[in-house]
Amino acid sequence: MASAVPREGMNDLYQKIEKYVYEIRMIELDEYLYGMNKKKIDGEKVKEIIIDAHDPESNPVTNFWRARIADGLGFKWNGVKMNQWRAYELYRKAVDLNIEQMAENGDRYACTCLGEMYHQGKGVTLNHSRAVKWYRRAAEQGYACAQWYLGVMYGRQDSVNKDYVKAFDWYRKAAEQGHADAQYSIGLMYHYGHGVDKNVSTEVEWYRKAAKQGHVDAQFELEFPRQGHVDAQLSLEFPYQDGIFVYEVFPPEE
Repeated sequence: MASAVPREGMNDLYQKIEKYVYEIRMIELDEYLYGMNKKKIDGEKVKEIIIDAHDPESNPVTNFWRARIADGLGFKWNGVKMNQWRAYELYRKAVDLNIEQMAENGDRYACTCLGEMYHQGKGVTLNHSRAVKWYRRAAEQGYACAQWYLGVMYGRQDSVNKDYVKAFDWYRKAAEQGHADAQYSIGLMYHYGHGVDKNVSTEVEWYRKAAKQGHVDAQFELEFPRQGHVDAQLSLEFPYQDGIFVYEVFPPEE
């Protein structure tokens, strides 16, 4: 197997991809919650930033993101054709390019991508314990995205690793770095009293922090606080979609 080491500037590319994927998620969620698209997804920009990402033949991380696009990421992508078989090939290519060795060498992006692959069983056998291992490896480097994902794993109702106190702690670490999903997740924790005492004013405070960054779920909660948490419905409907991907939430326990 070939091993791959990120070239100069690759970290900037990874950050650019993450930022754009966040923007796309918010556009799609806006349509889901409000029934209209206030913005449009630029298919050409998706292609430019992600599909044609630099060094696709030797870098497992860029292959992971290309796989996510082909996989759909749970979104329509406005004209970007989804292809599940192609996605599988690209996930496997990331494996063949030794994304695990890249992660073992301490690359936080490779650790997070590998965690996500095990989280959702993409290109590897689904294994939540291994997902936690790799998310933690990146989270301990202070990587906010991985810290949020690690919180997700501890907060899942169906997880063998369920621990709301740990979930809250990792969300907090990410939220304090300005991670909008983590800020929203903390709001939910305060709403349901998971890992922390219920506190409506603190809940709203965290929603506001996330809303200022364009987080549509948080904006929805502030606008329609009595409507309940739509994410809870989504997590039941799409239990392994991004919440990661993204819609991992904590519906009230009976």
